[in-house]
Amino acid sequence: MPEIEWSVSYTTRERRSIETNGVDYNFISSDEFEELILEEHLAEWENVHGFYYGTSKSILENAISNGRMLLLEMDVKGSMRIKKLYPEDTFSIFIIPPSIGHLRERLIKRGTDSEKRIEIRL
Repeated sequence: MPEIEWSVSYTTRERRSIETNGVDYNFISSDEFEELILEEHLAEWENVHGFYYGTSKSILENAISNGRMLLLEMDVKGSMRIKKLYPEDTFSIFIIPPSIGHLRERLIKRGTDSEKRIEIRL
């Protein structure tokens, strides 16, 4: 069984202090992201709460053609798009918090979002 690799997505949101560009996400501007969309470099993308998130098409296709396994972190919509594009090569697992209250507590403890941003996310 091949080793599982982490796929690093693109995003336009601000980098948190504990995150590293190119490791946690590829942090880019909205203009750069929109260029990736126009040039069809993304297998899937979504605007979530005012920020873009997306997955590189070439990274996915390279992994598939070389028999590598990638772990992608995305929302349900993104997962459905990937499954539609690569039906034979996709396996989905959805992880949810035990409750909305637990999620709220986790977001507050993280200390990176305003109360307004937390309410939008919930």
